[in-house]
Amino acid sequence: MKRFVRVVLACLCAAPLAASASVETRDPIADELIRLNATLQIATKNYDIVELKDLTSEDYELVSASGKVYDRAAFLADAADRSAVYEMNEPEDVAVHHYNDDAAVVTAVLHVRYRLEGKTVDVRIRYGDTWVKLDGKWRYVYGEASPMKAAN
Repeated sequence: MKRFVRVVLACLCAAPLAASASVETRDPIADELIRLNATLQIATKNYDIVELKDLTSEDYELVSASGKVYDRAAFLADAADRSAVYEMNEPEDVAVHHYNDDAAVVTAVLHVRYRLEGKTVDVRIRYGDTWVKLDGKWRYVYGEASPMKAAN
């Protein structure tokens, strides 16, 4: 299960990094959320728990494909674990949907490749991240991700 959490963590954090370099939406809220997700990705890649803690809400939750719920403490503990080495985090079909200027959902498909215990894992994951503006600052409050079946 820890391996799945690691993949989900990479998924939830990676997509907007690549999108931020190539997409200008002319929508300042979408642009800000793409930037924040890029920051989240960089923090994850660098095991930067301080930054991840700053970006997430105190009641943050991550739901795995099995339905298991991980709280903020478990998310941060997994992000601090350096046993996985990521080789690829390439997003596809990134979209930002925002509502009333204080709530947003980021969706994408993420191609993730990482090495763990001498083995390379290569998967695509569909995910959704929920961001809410709390006290004037965007916070990552909820994530859900599911691995996709390999194309035949």
